[in-house]
Amino acid sequence: MRKHILLVDDDDDIREVVRISLEAVGGWQVSSASSGIEGIAKAIAERPDAILLDVMMPGIDGPATFKRLQHDPATRNIPVILLTAKARAPTFSASRRSASRACSPSRSTRWPCPTR
Repeated sequence: MRKHILLVDDDDDIREVVRISLEAVGGWQVSSASSGIEGIAKAIAERPDAILLDVMMPGIDGPATFKRLQHDPATRNIPVILLTAKARAPTFSASRRSASRACSPSRSTRWPCPTR
């Protein structure tokens, strides 16, 4: 039986690219929703193995949708991965510098350090 993932994103093109990738490369069964409200309803009805959830959506955004999913006993144990197509280089660079400092040889870490 194939694993089932629910993709929640308001952008039609992103949903299509992610769906094709997950089906072709990962072998996932993919269902999709174009809003947080639709995603919550589908999560309750379909009980997917995982949810890919866009961060920035009109109406109920990803973090608010995630809170609602966590509040409902029917969906709280479904793993959720937040995703976004919006990235700003300065934010990424600053995050990477912080991670690099946290992973310096003089500090003990519990996770793999990023490669440079």
